[in-house]
Amino acid sequence: MPGLQTKISELKRSGKQNSDIIENLKKEGYKSQEIYDAMSNQENSYSDLTPPTPSEEFGSGQGLDDEQPQMAQEETNFIQPQKFPAPSRIPARQGIEDMEEIAESIISEKIDELNLNINDFNMWKEKTTTEMEAVKQEILRIRSHLENLQASMLGKVEDYRKSISDVNIEVKTLSKVLEKILQPLTENVKELSRITERLKK
Repeated sequence: MPGLQTKISELKRSGKQNSDIIENLKKEGYKSQEIYDAMSNQENSYSDLTPPTPSEEFGSGQGLDDEQPQMAQEETNFIQPQKFPAPSRIPARQGIEDMEEIAESIISEKIDELNLNINDFNMWKEKTTTEMEAVKQEILRIRSHLENLQASMLGKVEDYRKSISDVNIEVKTLSKVLEKILQPLTENVKELSRITERLKK
């Protein structure tokens, strides 16, 4: 903090305005709160070193009538000092301006941080929405694939059932044909057996 106060004093002596001082210090990496504290401490030290006002130095004016002859004589030997405003008012006014500029800077920083957080939230929201949409599309793709697979399996089962039915029909037809063929053949075999027996006799 003393180093920061020294920098502030050097910048003020170089003729820079408070806004320029704040901007330069922020570029060097100092936070607005640090600058605020340093300037506050500096203003407090200024107020402690403020010289007394003319009214405080010479009193409230009591006894001036008694000392006027002596003062009139001394005025011939000394140059009458010029009247200046109370020095204590200048640092106070300057301190108020410093505090206002620092407060504005702090508010600006907080607004920037808030905007950054809002932007981060919007980016996170957009990313999450994109990912959810991708997951949704993947679920729909898997669902469509399963439906196609189910339809294909049902089609194959239906084809198999139809094939079995066709085989049954063909077997029945073949059975009837064989029955028609075997019956005469059996009768012929029996007849042949009888003829063979007769020839043996």
